[in-house]
Amino acid sequence: MNYIIEKEAYLNVLAAWKKTANHTAADHIIYNALRGFDIKRGFSPVVKPSKLSNGFTEWGAYNMAKAHAIASLREPDVTVSKWVSEEKRLARIDAVNKHLKKLGERFGIELTPELLQKLRETILQ
Repeated sequence: MNYIIEKEAYLNVLAAWKKTANHTAADHIIYNALRGFDIKRGFSPVVKPSKLSNGFTEWGAYNMAKAHAIASLREPDVTVSKWVSEEKRLARIDAVNKHLKKLGERFGIELTPELLQKLRETILQ
């Protein structure tokens, strides 16, 4: 297992996970990464021929959840078009920071820039 957090943070993550209901698939990927498990844990491939013949891919749901997890762990300092005003850019940065704070609270830990980077690297492997 590849642990990216300390024991105390690990225990906080476990406790927060049990308290929170309605986890998304992206939450499961982040949770697996925080716990040091394979991020595919809990996902299974689509094997039903009728679904596969109708456009589903074997690991489509997992890949979508992985994309959502990476998107939810985005950098706070977002780069936007030169046509966007400074006020809107700062509002966007503030919104991302609020999202990351809320996400950290859901997992019972502070999502520092270093931890965010480690999570992104773990999920993108």
